[in-house]
Amino acid sequence: MTRALRKMSVEEVAVLLEWVCGEVKRSGRGSTSWLFDVVDGNETEGEDHWSKTLDTLTIVLDAHLPSLILNPTLLPQLQGLHALISTYVSTYRSVETKARGAIAGFQGMVEKDRKEREERESRRSEIRGSRGKDGKSKKEHRREWKKMVGEMDVGEYDIEVYKFT
Repeated sequence: MTRALRKMSVEEVAVLLEWVCGEVKRSGRGSTSWLFDVVDGNETEGEDHWSKTLDTLTIVLDAHLPSLILNPTLLPQLQGLHALISTYVSTYRSVETKARGAIAGFQGMVEKDRKEREERESRRSEIRGSRGKDGKSKKEHRREWKKMVGEMDVGEYDIEVYKFT
């Protein structure tokens, strides 16, 4: 896709930039209140179209940035895009900071619960000591095993080991 977009001329990219800047001014998307509406889930009509447009614009700017910067007639549009992107970045940073603060409290509670569970498990294992899950000690298990094996009528057999060289 980037190769196809690189085939666009600077004039065609200028038309796209003018449209985006005009759309930003017309819709009020350059303001931070619009961003907070989107973050709150109050998306406006055509939001999906707008996000696809910005994704395409990003690819176009990647493909044509050197030629756009060297073109003095596009300076106002590029400055407008710079202001728009700066506003978005600062707003997203503030939202991220607030979200991290809220998540940090929750994460602390989860970590505290995990430590308490580990402490309970270690206390349980200390109380059990060498006893198994059924509560019997190793000695009791050995006695039961010997009793079971002793009651079995198993014939005797020899094991021979061969080594081939």
